[in-house]
Amino acid sequence: MKTDSLGLGVKGLDLEDLDTALAKLDLDHTVPPVSHRFRGGTSEAKRLLRKFLTEHLPKHEESRPHPETTHVSHMSKYSTSGR
Repeated sequence: MKTDSLGLGVKGLDLEDLDTALAKLDLDHTVPPVSHRFRGGTSEAKRLLRKFLTEHLPKHEESRPHPETTHVSHMSKYSTSGR
C-alpha cells in the first residue's frame, strides 16, 4: 500500500519488494512454525472444503450449534474475515 486512500494518516507498507517489507516488521524469529497444527494455503482450504462437503455436510444442520463436534467446516480460518 503506497497511498492512504481513506485519509486516515496511516503510513502504508510498500509490498513491491517483499524482502524489504518483511525486514521492516518486528518479528520474533524464535517462534517456531506451527505447521504441525495448521496448514495454510488455497490447496489446504480446498481439501478441507471437499472433506466437509462429502463427509460432514449431511450432519451439519443438526450439529451446527455444537462446534465441538466433528461436523463443522473448519473453514473460518481460510476466509478473509475469519467468520
